[in-house]
Amino acid sequence: MRVEPTQPITPSEVETAQNQLLRAGFSLPRYGADGLFGRETSAAVTRFQKANGLPATGTLDLDTLHALANAKSPSPDYAALFSDGVLRAVLAVGYDEVGSHEPEQERVLSGLVDRGYTAVTDDQRATLGLDAEGRYVTRQLEQGTVIIELITPDLTNAKTRFAEALRRDELVLYGGHGRYGSGPDFDDLRSPAGNFVIGHPFEAGHVTLGPNDLQAAPLTSEYQLMFFDGCNTFRYFDDLRSRTPGKTTKNLDVIGSTTELYWNVTAANLLALLDGVTEQRNLEQLEASLDVVNRAGPADQTRYFRADGFEDN
Repeated sequence: MRVEPTQPITPSEVETAQNQLLRAGFSLPRYGADGLFGRETSAAVTRFQKANGLPATGTLDLDTLHALANAKSPSPDYAALFSDGVLRAVLAVGYDEVGSHEPEQERVLSGLVDRGYTAVTDDQRATLGLDAEGRYVTRQLEQGTVIIELITPDLTNAKTRFAEALRRDELVLYGGHGRYGSGPDFDDLRSPAGNFVIGHPFEAGHVTLGPNDLQAAPLTSEYQLMFFDGCNTFRYFDDLRSRTPGKTTKNLDVIGSTTELYWNVTAANLLALLDGVTEQRNLEQLEASLDVVNRAGPADQTRYFRADGFEDN
């Protein structure tokens, strides 16, 4: 017989349980694995317990701890991503004031070529309904056709095209500055023209912003997987959940960074996530591949990304 529900008494035990919740796809979007058992962690524990047929106490009793230790990691909803035989994606690289984005753009392009992606033909544009201005590459997989729109800061309408793609495409990949949690940016931080504003920066006065772009037009009601590679992009989670009517954990999964990241792994992160999707890896495998890429980053980090929404897959 199990003992009565009890909370672990040490922060390290709480942090272990929190990390197991995250691996199982149960999000802690505001505080993450901080070693403190607060309302966010209790709510995630309750969701986990309900999903696994356990009493929904919101506490870490022995049955829950055992189930967490043996929980499987969920995957993105690959059936939804390829539901019509075509995966529409956007891969965007943001702007850096000293030009760090330029070599990363080249690494992205060469990496796509190495993986067998080719520029779309005029016939493919017509067949797939692609506009004449966009830069697209494509690749045929067993599960369907992948179409990727490439967006870089040298495009005069980079923000506009990114906004359109984010509201439409099943897979969204962004690498660049996180701009203090305010959103992707395709020009100088002192200019609001290239900022796709998701939320308020966690430190005011560094970046010039316009109105919130998430509220300008609704996202698709179809399933989307979004990946934001930039410093502390987990701060996007709250606004992606609260400012996007019709988007829930059932039709939006997000992966964001938990810390500062180096520019020289931007392309590697974007390509690692793309590889993971085309190879249909689960969440734990996706995060592990990203951790390998970023292992030369801040020394105090062991995990560089965390996810939100996957528990409903």
